[in-house]
Amino acid sequence: MTVECVIQASNVETCVMAVEATMQGVGPFSIVWLWLGDNMASIIAVCAMGITFWQGWLSKKHNKLSVKPHLTINSYYNDRAEFQIVINLDSNGIGPAEIESHEILLDNKKLDISDVHSTIKQLEGVFLPTFRFFNKEGKEVFIKDRPQNDYLLSHSFHALEPKEVIGVDKSIPMIRLGFHDEKLSKVDLDTIEAAKIAKSRLKIKIRYKSSYGDSYTANI
Repeated sequence: MTVECVIQASNVETCVMAVEATMQGVGPFSIVWLWLGDNMASIIAVCAMGITFWQGWLSKKHNKLSVKPHLTINSYYNDRAEFQIVINLDSNGIGPAEIESHEILLDNKKLDISDVHSTIKQLEGVFLPTFRFFNKEGKEVFIKDRPQNDYLLSHSFHALEPKEVIGVDKSIPMIRLGFHDEKLSKVDLDTIEAAKIAKSRLKIKIRYKSSYGDSYTANI
């Protein structure tokens, strides 16, 4: 029987044993057991290292989930004489969120939200024409046809800044538009539906990340 063995510095002894075992008629499984016996310490070390890396990966994954942020954008309306439209950013995750970017698109055109006054005016232009109010005599009043000083308009706008941190369970009113007139008795319910339709012209996109740097997106 001819036995060929490529001898390397790291397995000389195993190769010799393989030759001897073959010459003595020992089967291939016995050769494997001989090799395992000679390298058991190295095999155990490699397995231990693999388990350590796996446990570390699981631990990091658990830590990421334990601080994962979650931001949602929600809209609120009411039908009082003081009609309000509020678009809130709510943090309902289990970790803080760091803002990366904040965009508002009107009819698919990006607004310059750094110009707060201009942004508010454009938002008013979206919602104001949709409002239907009634006076105490039951006559319908269109605010869009009335002078600015005939009703009280209240508004606020919060432009999120990069690296701004939103804590857990925090709620930020990004957009708030309120219309009030003592001469008005109520807001027609159709106004709320019209306002919801008008809101569809807006697209808000917020990119944020966790404390581990994982990025997420909230949008409407």
